[in-house]
Amino acid sequence: MNSRRFTLIELLIVIAIVAILASMLLPALGKARSSARKTQCTGNLKMYASADLLYAGSFDDYMTPINYGGSDRSYWFNNEAWLTMLGQPPVWSGDRHDMPAGLLCPAKPVPLSNSKWTGNWYAKNHYYPGSDYWGSLYANFSTSKLTKLRSASCKINTMDSGNSEGVVRCDRSEFKLCFPWTEEGQWRAASYRHDARINLSFWDGHVETFSPAKLFGDGWGWNTFNLYWVMDK
Repeated sequence: MNSRRFTLIELLIVIAIVAILASMLLPALGKARSSARKTQCTGNLKMYASADLLYAGSFDDYMTPINYGGSDRSYWFNNEAWLTMLGQPPVWSGDRHDMPAGLLCPAKPVPLSNSKWTGNWYAKNHYYPGSDYWGSLYANFSTSKLTKLRSASCKINTMDSGNSEGVVRCDRSEFKLCFPWTEEGQWRAASYRHDARINLSFWDGHVETFSPAKLFGDGWGWNTFNLYWVMDK
């Protein structure tokens, strides 16, 4: 009985074909993973925005305050009432709530320290009713009524970020904090984790993915600043 074995040349040809197929498939798989992460992040921000709307509905139309007292538990993402609206009873580590990993952006891995401080993943627009736009974020701890917000569908609420304070500050003197080449984790900076794009929720509850060109289409002029960021315009 004759048995035919692969020659070395034939084996090399097979290996080459497999390598070519892998080189064609791996980018597609990577793109699919990236798309799945973006979709999950979009879902997270949609849930956060829904919790904000439920909060307003339960507190005489007042928007969730960024910080109502200056302590860790006073940050918006540690606000017990807001967490209840999110369906997440607080799980405290000291004065910090550990958000489940499934409600954090999957494009940024949970650190080895396992700290799930929400502000390391998501942040609110700094130009918030009740804050001092041009000075201290916590000039006072008041907030405003949602129904008084003009053009809620255009006003940024929460977005991808990497700084622990949970706010993003983008004014004309610090516009670099909103561009994609800003280092992940820089203080009060936005993060473009999704193929150089950023996920943002708006105060009417919807979520969009913006490119830098869309967010800064007029070269970071007053039109863009007033349209998306400043909430009293």
